[in-house]
Amino acid sequence: IDCSLMYTYREALDLGQVLDETNFHWFEDPIRYVDIEGLVELARRVRTPLAVTDYPDFAFYEIAPYIQRGAARVIRGDARKLGVTGMKKAAALCEGFGLNYEIHQGGNSLLNAANLAVELSIPNTDFYECLLPAEANQFGVENDIAVDSEGYVHAPTEPGLGCRLDWKFLEKRTVRTI
Repeated sequence: IDCSLMYTYREALDLGQVLDETNFHWFEDPIRYVDIEGLVELARRVRTPLAVTDYPDFAFYEIAPYIQRGAARVIRGDARKLGVTGMKKAAALCEGFGLNYEIHQGGNSLLNAANLAVELSIPNTDFYECLLPAEANQFGVENDIAVDSEGYVHAPTEPGLGCRLDWKFLEKRTVRTI
């Protein structure tokens, strides 16, 4: 469950206790992620792992204090804010502390492909996240990532990120070439 920072500490504690009873996989951004003390206390009182955060200003250097303080057991990131190298470093940091690094959807085809490439190369992630309807975030490539009938995505077989750029689509929308 992703709460998008909408609860007070007390509300998050009440909801977290319900999530504990129903075996939720994680409790994402229940309170403002800058309230590290509140997250530490919430993590102490709720069994459901707390996940922080896919917000843009929570990048590589912000992760360590959350791990050190026990404010989260799942760290979120994506290619848009960290790039492939940054995500690999963040995932390795999390792995070293026994935490999962769960990657947030990218918002477009190329970022989703970068996210998937990292996910396929790390041991400490459980999910590929995509927004529905998927087509809303798919453009600019000819062979987009697809979720199969069983809910899985598969590794690309083409070089690099596995994408073939849709040059007609891109040229049609080109504003200027520099």
